[in-house]
Amino acid sequence: MVFFIAFFGAAVGGFLSLILNLVYSKSFKRAWIIPALTALFTASAAVIDETYGFFAILGLFGLLVLLFLGGFFYRILSDIKEKIAEAKRKNVSNFKIFLWLVLSLLLLVTAFAIFSFGPIAIFGLFFLIMLASWLAPSTQGTFFKLQQILPTSKIRSLAMGLVEIKGNVVAKQQIKAPLSKKNCIGYYYTEHRISRDSEGKKQYRLISAEENYQPFEIRDETGSVTVIPDGLTLVSFSPSAERESGDRSYTEYALFGGEEMMLIGAAAEKGHQVVIEKDTTKNILAISPFTKVSQWNKNRPLVQSALTFCGVAAFIIAIILSLPYTFDGHTLTLMFNHSPLLSWLIR
Repeated sequence: MVFFIAFFGAAVGGFLSLILNLVYSKSFKRAWIIPALTALFTASAAVIDETYGFFAILGLFGLLVLLFLGGFFYRILSDIKEKIAEAKRKNVSNFKIFLWLVLSLLLLVTAFAIFSFGPIAIFGLFFLIMLASWLAPSTQGTFFKLQQILPTSKIRSLAMGLVEIKGNVVAKQQIKAPLSKKNCIGYYYTEHRISRDSEGKKQYRLISAEENYQPFEIRDETGSVTVIPDGLTLVSFSPSAERESGDRSYTEYALFGGEEMMLIGAAAEKGHQVVIEKDTTKNILAISPFTKVSQWNKNRPLVQSALTFCGVAAFIIAIILSLPYTFDGHTLTLMFNHSPLLSWLIR
């Protein structure tokens, strides 16, 4: 019996080691240490009394559950912390951040309601998702929406206010990119912690982000204009360099001189000179490779068609799943007047 209890103690210790590694990113060079210690602990308790051995296993199970729940809430809090930090970096108002937190909680509750109360809750979930995306739109989404609306202005004839311009970027002063070590106008650099889920797939958790941009110019065939990069966001940039070392992942997105870009920002006059800066109304100063913008515009009709199809299909599926029915072996009877989605239409 002592051997049996020690075996189960070692098994629980193996699960403890796995949770510490996957959830808390705590790994040990000698993976057998924790199972060996738990086996020794449970076996020692069983030698005194077999009942104590079972209590020791139950205690280890309790510790296992607490660590799992603690890791679950730790992941949720870490995600919320990252989202808030990213929102503050993009100058999102505290009110919108608060609404995002409330809506996130409502999304979780509604998702649970789908399984508890049936397909009618799907509509509430869709509504909350659309409302959340409207309250906290991403810079990328705002950029692509605006570039569909705004005409591309020539630099020589810029009007004051929100503008879209296209041209090659140049800078008098450049800096070294932190990972590729290449000269660039600016960069956005991130560090992530790597962990693995129960299936061994990698998961990346943002630890820190750094950005640095020098003032630069955009030139087209009509002239050039200076861009003040305070609050600049890189949209749809491919990584200029990536590296993994141990449980860390490093990624660099760099803006290099000479590349053709599209930029959206506010044209303003400063010191008898027209410059481009962050637009305070739309809260945007963003730049994207022109090839990526062209590709997005090309794929946009296909994406819209796919979204429309998915929305209609989800609506029809929700109606079908909500319909009570009876089947006597030969005849299928659909009771529309008892459907939670259609009963208000049929009296």
